[in-house]
Amino acid sequence: MKYLSFCLALLFSTSSFADNNPDVTGKAKLKHVTVYQQAANLFWTSAIPVKAGTTLVHIEGLPSSINIATLQSGSKDVVIQSTNFSNSIYKIPAKSSRLKVIDDSINIINELIGKNAVEQSIVNNLLAILNSNLTVAGANTGLSVLELQKLIDYNSTKQRSLNSELAVLGKEGIKLQEILGRLGAEQTVENAKAAIPNGEVIMQITAATATVANFQINFVVSNAGWTPIYDIRAENLNDPVKLNYKAQVWQNTGMPWNDIKLTISTGNINQSGTQPVLSPWWINFNMPATYKRKAETRNDYYSNAPAANGSLNLSMSSEPGVALQDFKSVSWGNSLGESVIVSDNALNVEFDIALNYDVPSDGQVHLVNMIDYTLNANFEHYTVPKLEGSAFLLARISDWEKLNLIPGTANIFFEGNYVGQSTIDPNITGDTLNCSLGRDKKVVVKRNKLKDQTSSKLIGGEKTQTFTYEIVLRNLRKEPIIIHVFDQYPLSQDKEIVVEPNATGSPLKNEERGEWHWKLNLGNGDSKQLKVGYTVRYPKEKQVYNLH
Repeated sequence: MKYLSFCLALLFSTSSFADNNPDVTGKAKLKHVTVYQQAANLFWTSAIPVKAGTTLVHIEGLPSSINIATLQSGSKDVVIQSTNFSNSIYKIPAKSSRLKVIDDSINIINELIGKNAVEQSIVNNLLAILNSNLTVAGANTGLSVLELQKLIDYNSTKQRSLNSELAVLGKEGIKLQEILGRLGAEQTVENAKAAIPNGEVIMQITAATATVANFQINFVVSNAGWTPIYDIRAENLNDPVKLNYKAQVWQNTGMPWNDIKLTISTGNINQSGTQPVLSPWWINFNMPATYKRKAETRNDYYSNAPAANGSLNLSMSSEPGVALQDFKSVSWGNSLGESVIVSDNALNVEFDIALNYDVPSDGQVHLVNMIDYTLNANFEHYTVPKLEGSAFLLARISDWEKLNLIPGTANIFFEGNYVGQSTIDPNITGDTLNCSLGRDKKVVVKRNKLKDQTSSKLIGGEKTQTFTYEIVLRNLRKEPIIIHVFDQYPLSQDKEIVVEPNATGSPLKNEERGEWHWKLNLGNGDSKQLKVGYTVRYPKEKQVYNLH
């Protein structure tokens, strides 16, 4: 019975061993990357010959750091029973040709440093011998004065020669050490390039027959991403605006992305997928205010015009609540003449780039050209002469919603010249994108105080001060322009201070903000003069600040 049991056990173990083949190893090849704003999804393939039965498959050449929860695998040729990821040690492949040259150079320099050290030692020994001979000769009273003088002259000449030789050897030694240091630094860099962090996917698979199994693997890495950058170009006031949408892609996975297909996604997969939940909102008497109100938000169309310091701004304005257009798989072109597929997936928008790209693992930004848009725009000028004697040109772009823009930096070009940088922020809801094209030097703006109409008087118990300014506008462009002019008058915070504003040209008046607004049409070479002023009355024994 014992013998029979042993034979049966051996039979079953042999049968089990027949179904478990030796492990096989394959290399992964990166085929496609979807880059999110703060992560990337990497898609790999690998073709590996496997035998019939159960096999443990190792797919190497993957990044060492991945999001394990996102790991997925698949194959139409075999059944995948389990999939795991292993972060193995750094593997250093065969030396590159450059590394071989560096290593050989380091060996040669070390040999030269050794020889230099030997030569310096020999010269030092000779100097020591000369010094000892001179001491002995000086103590030997058997030498004549002439012989002693000859010996001193010989030693002096020889010492000068040896010291000179020693100085040359010392400089050579320092130079060799410097070369060795540079080679060592380059060797460190090359070794770092060669030392690829090697992760591997280990799959237990079952194959019905021997075959070459094709595997697909994908997972998310966090050390990659992209940010948008835009080029906005306007050649003149009659042609449409061109907007070039580009992605600044970076990655630091430890492995280069060579000749791969890219998809740029506006999604952010690092955001929480858990829906928010409201908590009770309690109110009571005498609760201290938690937040202070920020500066008042203005919803008029010029709310985001350039400030006096000349900084540029791109933002949305006008009516809130405009519904976004929902579309899928729309084909656009870019400046390289290639077709770009834009897919709206409800949660994000994806740009499938037709041209393959190389993205090194260096953490540096690499530009990927996405889409060129041609946009109709209305051009208008904007000026605040009190703050700056310049007119800013604004391109007002409608139907921006379909562009799938996300917040980013924009480079502005007008009439072939670089104007400056700005930002695009589509999160500010509105139906018009106001794009500042910077100062227009062909529109002259001046604001001068009229001294003969500016005065200060005492009448009874009141002091009356009057201020008057002239605004001069001139259009030097070949085409007519629309220009919006803004000025202001002071607002009283005390009933004893009475302000009486006046202005020519019938401007719109915002009494809450103390502003005038003119919308003017200026033809080629036309000029326009406006007068603004205000009179302030208050008790003469008091003083009013900030009147100018």
